[in-house]
Amino acid sequence: MRCAGNDDAANQVRALEAQGDEDRKNAAREIATLAAQLQNARETNRALTDANRSFMQGKGAEDAAIKSQIEQLNARIKSAQDESDRSRAEQLRLAADLETRNRELEAARAAARDRSRSATASRGR
Repeated sequence: MRCAGNDDAANQVRALEAQGDEDRKNAAREIATLAAQLQNARETNRALTDANRSFMQGKGAEDAAIKSQIEQLNARIKSAQDESDRSRAEQLRLAADLETRNRELEAARAAARDRSRSATASRGR
């Protein structure tokens, strides 16, 4: 005969496992999105750096219009670098959150196993 406490513990573990699976899927999707954004930011940064270098080496760098374009490109580079930093920070936060969820799930599983062993041992006495 099964103990109601064991059923509750098993249901709790199943619920935590399902939540853990869902959290892992969501975190993986978010990390993939952030990785794509980070890659786009890197490519943009690289292209803007090359464009900036070309502008700097070009004739007439003193021209006001070119200086304005250089300033705009530098602002875009800074923005892309900031976005890249934010994406990295978010990716680290998500990875830490996922690790915490995994530890919680493992603790719940261990507790359920302990309760199951205790119930089995007490029935055997």
